[in-house]
Amino acid sequence: MNGRNIDESGFISCDISISNVDLRFKPTLDIVIQRITEALGSLIHSIYLYGSVGRGTAVYGVSDLDLSVIVFKPLTERQKDSFQKLEVELCSELDAISKLEFDIGTFEESYIQNDFEWRFWLKHMCACVWGKDLRSTIKPYRPSINVGLEMNKDIEEWIDLRSNGLTRENYVAKGKSIAKKILRTHYSLYCQIDNSFYSDLYNIAQVLISFEPYQSACIKEALQVSQGKIDNFSHVTSLIEGYGETVSSLFFSIKTGTHTLSPTMKN
Repeated sequence: MNGRNIDESGFISCDISISNVDLRFKPTLDIVIQRITEALGSLIHSIYLYGSVGRGTAVYGVSDLDLSVIVFKPLTERQKDSFQKLEVELCSELDAISKLEFDIGTFEESYIQNDFEWRFWLKHMCACVWGKDLRSTIKPYRPSINVGLEMNKDIEEWIDLRSNGLTRENYVAKGKSIAKKILRTHYSLYCQIDNSFYSDLYNIAQVLISFEPYQSACIKEALQVSQGKIDNFSHVTSLIEGYGETVSSLFFSIKTGTHTLSPTMKN
C-alpha cells in the first residue's frame, strides 16, 4: 500500500481491522455488539466496524464509535424507535466514546442491489465484527467518482438545518458529523482525479485545498468543526449553509452532467 491508500494493483486499500482497535475501546465495542444482538436477535445478518476506532486512531472519550448493521429484513417503525433509544442509552453509559452511530441496511439492498454504495462500503470501509462476513465475496474497487456520487446522494439532507436535527444543545457533536460528511462528499468528487482514497480528514482537506485553493478558509474551518474545535453555534450553522451548500451544488451539477472536473484544475 502506498501513502494514498491505494495498493500496488491500483485498488483501494482498507485500513479498518479489529486488530487495530485500541484495548481501551474493546470493552465498549463488546458491550455495544452484545446490546445490538440482544435487541434485534435473529434479524441481524452481520455487524461491521468503521471509522477511527477501526483504524486505531480513536481518542478515548472524544471519538465516535461507528457501526454498520446488516439485517435480513427492514426494521419496523417500533424497532427503529427502540434502536434509536438504545443508541442514546449506550452513548450516555459509555465513557470511551462521545457519540455512537449506526448505519442499518438490509441484506438485499447492501449485498445485491447497491454496487457503488453498500458493496463498496463494506469492502473498503469496514471490518466484520459479528456474523457472516460479506466482504470476502465482494470485488475490490479503484478510486471512482461513481462511488462518491452514489454514497453521498443524501448530502442535501445532511445540510438542511430544518431536518438534520442540529440544535444549540447538540451542535458540537452533530456539527462534527455534518462537517465530516461535507468534507468527504467534496473529496469524493476528486479522489479519482487525484488517484487517492484517504480516510484521514487532514489529508482529505489538503487534497481539496490543492484543487480549490479559493475554498481554503472554508475547508480548514470544516476540518476544525469536524474535530469539535469550534464551540460556536452560529459559526457551525454558517459553515453548513455556506460551504455545505457550495459542495452540494457542485455535487449535483456533476451528478446531473452540467459540470465536469478537469485534472488540470489542481494547483
